Amino acid sequence: MIDNLDLEAMRGLLRNLAERQPALILDIWEQQPQAEGPARQEQPHWCMCGKCMDMPTVEEELCCRGGQDNCLSLEPVSYC
Repeated sequence: MIDNLDLEAMRGLLRNLAERQPALILDIWEQQPQAEGPARQEQPHWCMCGKCMDMPTVEEELCCRGGQDNCLSLEPVSYC
């Protein structure tokens, strides 16, 4: 079924899935080729856990505020 979708339909489906399950964005991010170069050192000003990255919209600028050792990014992903 997925093989029969055109590119725009796949993109729309992916957007809908990401809205329903935001954790899927991390899976997508991990599949992207990583740029070579120096690692980013500075955290965004709104980050309290030390593991956040700049996001394109204000709505996405969220932090768990758990600190370095208790960040939500360290928790196993649950696919309910």
